This record gives sequence, C-alpha cells and structure tokens, in this order.
Amino acid sequence: MVSLVLASTTLLGAPAHALPVYTTGDMDANSNASEGSPTACTVVQNPSPIVSNVPVVENGPATTVSASNSGTVTNDGDGTDTISFATQVSVTGKMTAAGGNPDTLDISSTGSVQATASKPVSACELGGYSYGDLDFGFTLTQPGFMDITLDATKHTYSEFYLFDDAGNDYVELYGFGLQFSGTQRVYLPAGVYGGYLESDAVLSEVTSTLAATQVATTIHADFDLVGAQTAAPVGKAGKYVALPGARACATDSLDATVTPKKKRAENIKLVKFFVNDKLAAKTKTPTKGAVVKVPVADKVQADLKAVVTLVKKKNGKPGKTYEVEASYEACS
Repeated sequence: MVSLVLASTTLLGAPAHALPVYTTGDMDANSNASEGSPTACTVVQNPSPIVSNVPVVENGPATTVSASNSGTVTNDGDGTDTISFATQVSVTGKMTAAGGNPDTLDISSTGSVQATASKPVSACELGGYSYGDLDFGFTLTQPGFMDITLDATKHTYSEFYLFDDAGNDYVELYGFGLQFSGTQRVYLPAGVYGGYLESDAVLSEVTSTLAATQVATTIHADFDLVGAQTAAPVGKAGKYVALPGARACATDSLDATVTPKKKRAENIKLVKFFVNDKLAAKTKTPTKGAVVKVPVADKVQADLKAVVTLVKKKNGKPGKTYEVEASYEACS
C-alpha cells in the first residue's frame, strides 16, 4: 500500500491549497484460479496480464482497469470430470479533493462469472476471481468524518478498508458472495491514513454448473471536516438572516447573523431557529447585524432552518414568512 501526503488547511478562512491533495494514487488488477478439494485436480488457466500502479489523477477523469481469466479444472483420476470457467471484471476509480482536503473516493465495477461442469457434481472444487482495486492515502492536519457506502451483487467480494499510519486502527466495510449493501461512518483524528477500495468477481467452491452471471459493485466514500457546511443555504429568508459557513464547534453553536441593512432588519418581527426540525432558539425584533447563537449538540449532524416572520403591513395584513435552511457536519 502506498502512503500519500496531504497538506490540509484550517477550517475557516483558509487560503486555497495547491494541488495535489493526493500526491499519488493508483489502481491494480489481477486474476487467478485454484482447486481446493481433497481429490487431486489440475487447473489450467489463462489469466490476463497483471496490471499494477496505474495512476489515478486527482480531480481528473476516471481510471479503468480490467482483468479476466478462463480455463479448466480436471480430475486427475477421471479425465471426464471437468469444470470450465471464466471470470471477468472492469473496475473504474476516481479520487477528488476540495479546499485542500480529500473529498470523495469511488469505484464502480461490472463483470461476470460462469462455470460449466461435465458432471452434475464434480469431485473437483473450483475457486477463482478477477479483481481491481484503488489504493489511496492522505495526511489530515484537522479531524473530520468519512461516510462510506457499498452496494454489491452476488458472486463478488467488495471492500473498503482504511487504516492509520501505524496499522493499529482501522475501519472496514465488506461483503462476500451474497448480495450486499452497507454503510459505515468513521471519525478521523488528525493523522496519516491509507487504504483501498476493491471489487472482485468471484467463483467460490464451485462443483457444478453456474450459468453466466453478471456482477457489479459500487463503493463511495465522502469526507467532510468537523463542523463543515455540507449543504449550502437555500431559501428566501437568506436576505434577512445569514446562516453560518460552518459550525462554531468550540461553543457548540450555529451562529446566525441578522442582515446588516437597517431597514430590512427593522422589518423583522420574529426569527425562529430549528435544528433537525426542533425549535432551538428565537429572537424578536432583532437589531441589524445581531448574532444569534443557536445551540446544537456536539455529535449531531445538523439541519438548521431559520423561519423569518415580517411585521404587519400597513393595511393590517399579517407579515409574510420566509425560510432558509442549510446542513452541517457534526463536531466530534
């Protein structure tokens, strides 16, 4: 596994970081087959050439590697007992970065497996695979969260693996053989990390015919710094109340700011702030530029919504109500 270096910026107001965030990144692909029964059997196979260290360009086009294999397993004591087989996979990988930090890691794969046995049940037991993976690594100078999702069909081995520089601490999300989907969320302290995303098309303990079967895997990982804004503000109330660009983790708050324009501020009767749809704070007739500290629990991902009610109109009709909403990463 290659160890890569990332230079990180501060959370707020940091200068843009020169690319690349990932100094290297690469993909590999390979195929193999074997026999695992007590009966003596011989495998003859034709794997595609090993593919190693194919560069993946940060924020560049996706990179694709492929592997395939075909052949026959024959019972040494009975030449009429055979299993012919084929495995194939094409794996596409991509790495992105934003703001001097890792952003996303992805692979997607398509492939197929098949086996044809000359007898209903062979005395031989075939195992085989074609695989591709994306190796990565980075150094974080600030903590953040990585959210991982995985979807895989039957007849695959699919894995996301991430570890620290000492190899002692790690997180792993994987499935084998069965149709599988899963998610994993990991808090990453500042430090050095490496890992890989892998997809295999697999034949496992095959002793009888398996019709040609399509296989597929997708793995996605997304990184955000602690407290980062994960969804930008949306809504007409934004001209009355500015939602923060990031959480104030030190005070466990989301600090919203009333418009600095006096006439517009004087038109505000009430502002209510909701965190994950629960009322968390409110202010009546706020002054221009006022900062409202909206409390939010440290470990909670937060959707912040501000509901602004304007003063009554001169004709006595109720003032209009507007909303603005944004989302934020947890702080720990």
